[in-house]
Amino acid sequence: MMKQVVLALALGVTSAQQAGTIVAETHPALSVSECDSSGCTSSSSSITVDSNWRWLEDGGVNCFTGNEWNATDCPQTEDGASQCAQECNLEGATYETSYGITTEDDS
Repeated sequence: MMKQVVLALALGVTSAQQAGTIVAETHPALSVSECDSSGCTSSSSSITVDSNWRWLEDGGVNCFTGNEWNATDCPQTEDGASQCAQECNLEGATYETSYGITTEDDS
C-alpha cells in the first residue's frame, strides 16, 4: 500500500505560476536594523509587492480584469487553476511608477 501512495505522489501533476518577461522584477533595496539592549545590527534586504497587485497576463492580454478571470486562460473547471498557472505569467512590479514606492538607505 505504501508503495502505491508514493508512486501516486511521484506521478502527481503540479503547476506553478510562470514568471513574466514583459516587466522586469527589481526589488527596491532597503537597509534593515535589528536592535536589542546591546545595540543595533544592520543588514541589507529588499521589499516586494504581493502578487495580488501585479499584472497577470498571457501574451499581453489580462488574465484577470476587474473581478473576473479570463475564461480562455482560466476556465472555471476542475483543471482551471492548473491551466491558469500554465498560461498566465506574473509580471514584475513597477514600484515607483505604479505604487509610488521608493527606498533610500533605511527609509
